[in-house]
Amino acid sequence: MNVVTCPHCAAANPEYSKFCNQCGQQLTAAPTVVSPAAPHVLPMAQPASGKAVAALVLGILSLVLAGFFTGIPAMILGKLEKDEIAAGRAPVSGESLARIGFWLGLAGTVISGIVVIALIIFLLAMAGAVGPFGHWPHA
Repeated sequence: MNVVTCPHCAAANPEYSKFCNQCGQQLTAAPTVVSPAAPHVLPMAQPASGKAVAALVLGILSLVLAGFFTGIPAMILGKLEKDEIAAGRAPVSGESLARIGFWLGLAGTVISGIVVIALIIFLLAMAGAVGPFGHWPHA
């Protein structure tokens, strides 16, 4: 398997990688030439991808408002983005956003599931407490 060396940090990456697995810089960009007299400037990290940001936003919404409806997509996007980062096809800077989005989506989905189950149990208990004609049974 061929490898591509990152021009910024000299890390070895799979040949199909678009971003460095070590520093997150784009591998397709031409290396920058620094003259010996110029000060060494650290390269700026690539911004997180849209999938990582979307996973985080959906995960937050799943806790605050929408439960299942945004929690499950947050988990899916978070997992897809983590796989893309591991394969070197997405910037490393989005890894924490994707991970947090995944776990928030999971938490929102679990919490909304517990709420739905509790609501069903409550409604069934209320239906059993009321008599067949809609009145409270008398002792």
